[in-house]
Amino acid sequence: MKALKNNRGSAMPFFVVILFFILALVAIIYQNGTMITTGYSVRNAMQKVALNTVTQNSAATYPSKREGYTGAYQKLGSWQPAVEAIDPAAQLTVMLGLTGEGEDLVKCGSGGEELYRLTNVQVNTENTAWQDRTDGIKATVQLDLVIAVKYPLVGAKILTIPISVSAENKMKF
Repeated sequence: MKALKNNRGSAMPFFVVILFFILALVAIIYQNGTMITTGYSVRNAMQKVALNTVTQNSAATYPSKREGYTGAYQKLGSWQPAVEAIDPAAQLTVMLGLTGEGEDLVKCGSGGEELYRLTNVQVNTENTAWQDRTDGIKATVQLDLVIAVKYPLVGAKILTIPISVSAENKMKF
């Protein structure tokens, strides 16, 4: 009877459950932090690609800006659009240290495991309408970030996050 009334060590299972809960919470916070950091670095690289596209096409805007228009046009008998397309995948590969797998770009860890994948990478460069003085050249970079997030007790979940950034070249005056 006396052994049944002894409560020494009865909090140990509760302590173990709380410890596992805290460890799972730390793992979830770490995975979410990794995912957010990856998203920010990919978005920043995309912003650089959009700015590079606009900057590359800025040289083509000089003759038309001289005439008072903001678009990229060149005079070949008459004014013709002069917007160059660039390869965003090549720039992202250099900036983020990616490798190509078909049409996708993949970031691998030091052990060779896939950290994330960029799919549907595209850049759209829009020229302003002829004789429009308000808008400028606009470059929009779009892609899908595919990342595997490993949560404890749930396993790996594949998340696809669409990201889009844009940059524009406008006249100040």
